Amino acid sequence: MLGKGPDRGLTIAQPSPGDVAEFALPDNLPADLISRRPDIVAAYWQVDAAVHDVKEAKAEFYPDINLSAAVGLVAFGWGRFLTAGSRQLQAGPAIHLPIFDAGALRAQLKGRYADFDYDVATYNQTLINALSDVSTQVTQIRSDDRQLVDARQALDAQTKAYQLALVRYKAGLNQQLQVLNADDNRLAAETAVVNLEMGRRDKQIGLIKALGGGFNAAREGLAANTETPIPAPYDDVATH
Repeated sequence: MLGKGPDRGLTIAQPSPGDVAEFALPDNLPADLISRRPDIVAAYWQVDAAVHDVKEAKAEFYPDINLSAAVGLVAFGWGRFLTAGSRQLQAGPAIHLPIFDAGALRAQLKGRYADFDYDVATYNQTLINALSDVSTQVTQIRSDDRQLVDARQALDAQTKAYQLALVRYKAGLNQQLQVLNADDNRLAAETAVVNLEMGRRDKQIGLIKALGGGFNAAREGLAANTETPIPAPYDDVATH
């Protein structure tokens, strides 16, 4: 259909995972990195709003009433003196007098405190969930690093076994089936390495998401370098 022969498939480039910078995980991963998470920011401002609601409820006990607006209160009736909607912003002297309203304002204040406690609990739970998410991603990345060390060593061993089987086959010492079996084992080991590398990249993205997005490994001092290569040997991973 394309007007090309079967050999066109030979020109198709072999796909590769691409060059994506990996980063090393230090012993100290600051918790401040998660302060940019939208859910934590939203929960924090919800608590801040609840604090202002409590202050507003307390202010209801000592309303700031402008006496020059008393005529307006008379028009609506002095029974509405205790409601916030009856206040008017006028210039003139103000008084601060306690209000006794048979517990209505006290109940309102208790309700504001209950909302505040709920928002604080929500914020704390959001923070705990975020820390747990980061901890999970870090643990899984370090586990993949350890597995990659073993998987790459296994791939090297299978590659050498395949090369040896091929040399023996060319020398007439092995059958072709032994070469095919060695090549099959090599491909299986290579597949295991690729799967671990792709899984680690997925977890790397998950860690960036858990830290609030926009994470710059180089700026935070977490980028891989000659001092902290990826992957590191098992002992180095455990200690660094």
